[in-house]
Amino acid sequence: MSPDPLPDFGHVLLLSRGELDAAELSECHGVLCGMICGENGNTAQDFMSHLSTLELAVEAGTSLHDVMSEAFDSTMQQLAERYDAVMDEENAKAETAASEPTTNLAKETS
Repeated sequence: MSPDPLPDFGHVLLLSRGELDAAELSECHGVLCGMICGENGNTAQDFMSHLSTLELAVEAGTSLHDVMSEAFDSTMQQLAERYDAVMDEENAKAETAASEPTTNLAKETS
């Protein structure tokens, strides 16, 4: 299953009504990814709280808050999907390695 796409960048800028410029919006996404990977919050409200602390999206209206929550959810889905894919690949490698015949080094050295 494909994760939901991130909200449209230009649309989010419009919703911010001048509170965020393009660089600040990009910074918000960076904060989001760092926060999730660092396990410093598990909800969209945690994300909005971090943004407020950093003085980004301090006066977020309902529309901006909603779209930032969408960004949070989408990013969580994307990271979870990527994690699952990496884990599947690692498990497949481990299974392949476990099924390959091993050489008995004790026999070869005697």
